[in-house]
Amino acid sequence: GVKAGCGAGSEAEGRGPRGGEGGAGDCPLAGPQYNTTLLLGRELQQVLEANFNPKKAVQQQLRRSSVTRQCLGERVAEGLNVPVDRQRYSGLVSLTVPVQEVLSLAVQERLSLARPRGDNNNNKETGTQAPDLMMFHNVTELVTETPYLGVQGLSALPIQSQARPSASVFTLYQKLKQWEA
Repeated sequence: GVKAGCGAGSEAEGRGPRGGEGGAGDCPLAGPQYNTTLLLGRELQQVLEANFNPKKAVQQQLRRSSVTRQCLGERVAEGLNVPVDRQRYSGLVSLTVPVQEVLSLAVQERLSLARPRGDNNNNKETGTQAPDLMMFHNVTELVTETPYLGVQGLSALPIQSQARPSASVFTLYQKLKQWEA
């Protein structure tokens, strides 16, 4: 009978699955194969062991790929073709700064920190006072309301402070840190 599959007849002729013409090179199923993870790991190890020359790799890629050459050419043209009136980089600082300007800015900054802040100080400086809002209301017409929080049928409980162990403060601090995380 005729054997189906790779390397048919090679073992029958006295040759093993790896020897002779009908070996692992002819049929991938004739011997054990690396899975893709091991194969990629082996290739990575070979790349790491080999000396890598980045300039040579770039030159080879530019020689081989027209798409890479075209993309690189576009990026270079984009960087070089900038109108004169348009500023390419914003936020650049001049290296020649006048000393007087820097000193005056520093003094202004310190003065702004030293000045007291608040609305009352501004009124005293200008000589005007804020208007009295109570002149628009009659004091006898003002009504105040207070809530009644009592419950009928229950006696009022006395409010007393309870002593807590000092370690509970740190427990609350730890809980607060957990909640914030």
